[in-house]
Amino acid sequence: MFHFEKKDIFRFKVLGMLSLILFFVILFIFGVRYYFSQSIVNNWESISTEKKKEIHAECLNIFYNYQNQTSQFSYQLLMNKKLISAVTSYNTRKSFDALYEIENQGEYSVEFYNSRLELYIYSGRQIYPDILELKKALSGERYSIVKETGIYTNIVVLDPVKNENGTVEGVLVVSRILDVNSGVQSAFFNRSGIKKEIYDRFHLDVQFEFNPPANTSAVLDSSSGELSLLQLKGINGAIIGKMFIPALDQSSYLLSVIQKFDNIIGFIVFVLNSVLLYWLLLAAGKADSYFVKISLVAVGLILSRYLWLYMNFPGEFFILFGSDIFSPVHYASGIGFGMAKSLGELSVTAVIFTLISVFILVNVLKLYKSESKPQNAYTAAAITLASVIVSIVVMNYYGTIVQSLIFDSSVKFIDKSDLFSLNQPEMIVVSIIILFLSVSLVMILLACSIITARHLNPFIGFNKFIRKNSVLLFFGALLLVNLLISLFPDQFIESSLKLNLRLVIIALAAIFSIYIQRQLALTRDYRFINMINLSLILLVCAVFIPAVLLNKITSLENKYLEKSAKDISQQSSDKIAFLISATVDDIGEDTSIEADINDKNKSGKLAFNIWSKSKFFDEDLNSAVFVLDTGKKVISDFNINPAELLSDSILSFTLNSAKNKTSGKNQTAVLETEPDDEEPETMDVNAVMNTMLADEGEIFQNPDMKFYTALIPIGKSDLKNSRFNKTIGYVVIGAGYDAKNFLTQTNLGIFRSFARDNILNKLTSTPVISEFSESDLVGSSNKDISKSLLKSLDAFRESVKDKVDKSALRYDEFENQIYKSFYVLSENRSAGNISSPKIYVVSVKVNDFSLSTFFFFRYLLFLVLIYLVFLSLYIIYKGFSYLLDTESVRFINFGFREKLFASFLLASVIPIVILAIYTRAFVND
Repeated sequence: MFHFEKKDIFRFKVLGMLSLILFFVILFIFGVRYYFSQSIVNNWESISTEKKKEIHAECLNIFYNYQNQTSQFSYQLLMNKKLISAVTSYNTRKSFDALYEIENQGEYSVEFYNSRLELYIYSGRQIYPDILELKKALSGERYSIVKETGIYTNIVVLDPVKNENGTVEGVLVVSRILDVNSGVQSAFFNRSGIKKEIYDRFHLDVQFEFNPPANTSAVLDSSSGELSLLQLKGINGAIIGKMFIPALDQSSYLLSVIQKFDNIIGFIVFVLNSVLLYWLLLAAGKADSYFVKISLVAVGLILSRYLWLYMNFPGEFFILFGSDIFSPVHYASGIGFGMAKSLGELSVTAVIFTLISVFILVNVLKLYKSESKPQNAYTAAAITLASVIVSIVVMNYYGTIVQSLIFDSSVKFIDKSDLFSLNQPEMIVVSIIILFLSVSLVMILLACSIITARHLNPFIGFNKFIRKNSVLLFFGALLLVNLLISLFPDQFIESSLKLNLRLVIIALAAIFSIYIQRQLALTRDYRFINMINLSLILLVCAVFIPAVLLNKITSLENKYLEKSAKDISQQSSDKIAFLISATVDDIGEDTSIEADINDKNKSGKLAFNIWSKSKFFDEDLNSAVFVLDTGKKVISDFNINPAELLSDSILSFTLNSAKNKTSGKNQTAVLETEPDDEEPETMDVNAVMNTMLADEGEIFQNPDMKFYTALIPIGKSDLKNSRFNKTIGYVVIGAGYDAKNFLTQTNLGIFRSFARDNILNKLTSTPVISEFSESDLVGSSNKDISKSLLKSLDAFRESVKDKVDKSALRYDEFENQIYKSFYVLSENRSAGNISSPKIYVVSVKVNDFSLSTFFFFRYLLFLVLIYLVFLSLYIIYKGFSYLLDTESVRFINFGFREKLFASFLLASVIPIVILAIYTRAFVND
């Protein structure tokens, strides 16, 4: 079964000794880990005390680094004579010129105030320091504070600005972002700041409290256990705040230490596994049976893959270095029992299966060239049938994985502005995964065709053409089976790839197989692994991969087209009234609004804070929040989409409605005193509900502009429901319900700390939203296109008349352009009455040619880059081979033309390129 030579036995001994050494190293590290774990448990008090001092010192150093860097930049500005001279002489132009000449200004905001404490010039974000703070600096004192402005916490340094005579002429205010409010972290606000820096280093969630007048006292979160207090001092030695650090937890610290040892053990286990795989590869090479060779290598690689998954290798190393490619944030799937739980894991799996498929094909080619033993027809037929079944299963799994990558990932596949996906590195990883999977598919099809041809050749010697192209018999059988499968309904046999795609893949693989079979017949020592075959494989992939991707993306577009249409139809007024009513209740129970409305430093962001705590934070709706004082003047405002939900209209409508409602109540009270002997009419339930909502939460509806609003008075919480209660302000909430604006509201995703379904990223063109009532167009994002849909309404109603699901996908034409539209029939109930049934339509333009062209050339360009990488590696390998062994490897033979071209390149082209680069740099300077 195995034939080993002496040198093979020697290699096995060396590998065995190396494996034994690695095994003992692993045991030693386990022992060291156990020793450290026991030492931590037994000596926790001394360890925690020492570690606590170290953490406290480091946390203080991090804060003081922020403060010292800001202070140094402020001092640098004061030492800039050109800037100070321009500022003290009140020369605005020279002041701005001098300010913008300052280097490394991007992280800092700068403000200059004159002697009357009026803002003179500024750069960056304004901090709006208090008048008392400015007066303190104007008196000659240099100091620092911490202020919260909007969503940022800033470290601020205030310096007196003196002229040449030493007289104070104004105040310099320099600030830098210390931290970002964690409630608004997203792709647009990368989590950064002092809290993130401390957490990354020590995995501790610290809390801060900064003294008045900069801020009011914060409510501390004691859920993390005991907190240690550290005083934070400004540059003048005054205490400006406090830092609260959670106590070091024994179990957490122990787990962190064990995790470090586990990472080391995981790496050594990987090295040991690689040594064993090399040993297995050597052993498989000495096996007599090709089936044994393939089985040993395939099983060894698959078991190794699951071992890496169990050890969480190499995911832990990538996470340790801050990469999220091995986290499920971009993609996660249960395919392969964990082999596709992230993009990183799936990429490793794809490489493993590519290696297995290449190894299978190489050994099948060797088997084809070997002498064949006499066989019977039944064996050949069984092998052919097995090869066909394997090919169908592999193609189906290939389609399933590609579909999962497109459907279950957050990657934006349709982005014509980013051709190379430089702004989306995960898209590059997905493209590489699909490429490796496609190569594996082609290799398996080639292997199945070659092994089938080998077993069928003895029975087809009667025809010379068939004997030379016997692989066509396999592909003919595969084609026939696929055609038979297509005859069955999808509920019986569902294939992940459409028939036309399967036919394209089969045709391309058949052409490649004919070429390989011809090469096997013409070349005695044929080697499959070479640059020509790599080029052909990439060419085959370049043809069918874009077609598969486009087909899956189109299917995904249909899915999200349906999702968007049904979501739009669910944006009913009852839902918005409920959301506003719930928000009114939340505001009434929130006692922090009372404190923040009178705090100058917090009132500016109060509207955003109210919105972020409300139910609208989790809804895709145009919404707005306004905070008013007792004089009905706006203190703070926040509007998701002010272009569609007009702030002035909301405020004026709400205040007028509240005023009219108050006067209407007085008239109602007078009318109620008059006797009425008539029998009362039956009240509409929705009308009663609407009246109750309006009475409780001051909810008003504007049917013309399609929005709801509510007016909530803010009073003293401790005097609530007493006759001494006093209104100190008002909160106005508005929400729109116009269907045409639904898909434009994804800009609220910038305030989320988690990934959201962005429907626009899943559609191939800008959607057109239409809303119909009866046969009238009542809302549209493009009236011309929406009017063309009127002729299809009757046909749609007729098609869904007897169906439970009142929706359908249709194709409409407008100005010689085909639009794909999803119709939804909805019986809406408004807050006041039952309205007529409405039809909501979401349409996208079908542009198959341009989209196909884009995808083909985009992926072709990606494959060209991959090919250039392999070609460069090949040239480097050949170059080193030539330099190391010039006698045996002489593939570079310079003739006269080559020498002439090389001389021209060295003497003309390269110097001109260098001169051009130098000239460009000189001109830029």
